[in-house]
Amino acid sequence: GDTAAANALSDYEEGTWTPVFKDSSNATIQGSLYGATYTKVGNIVCATVYYNVSDLQNGNLNSITLPFSGRTSGGNNRQGGTVLSYGCPIPSNQQHATFIGDGASTASFWRLRDDATSVTYMSVDNGSELIFSWTYQTD
Repeated sequence: GDTAAANALSDYEEGTWTPVFKDSSNATIQGSLYGATYTKVGNIVCATVYYNVSDLQNGNLNSITLPFSGRTSGGNNRQGGTVLSYGCPIPSNQQHATFIGDGASTASFWRLRDDATSVTYMSVDNGSELIFSWTYQTD
């Protein structure tokens, strides 16, 4: 194998964090965190969250804090992630998605409408189970 120092893995980290969920009025959403883990290798972060909503005020999920901010260098660094939900009110012909903007410390949640030409906050109910996964770049 390659033993050159230039090819050595020098930036590797695994850990957990406590994400903060906000609704569309910027109020904190309470619930049970079953897990929030990440692995960071160089400037690539893989993160997952499993959460159960228990105290939601307005029915809309707006954002979640990330373990590392998204990439800022180079411009146009918008990134997305996946959402798996149980018990969320998802109308037909719509889907949930996440968005990480340039240098953002949070991921935003969106519900894509029929023709995907407009978006709105992600609808959730008390008791909704949410599983998120991201692989994104950081600086």
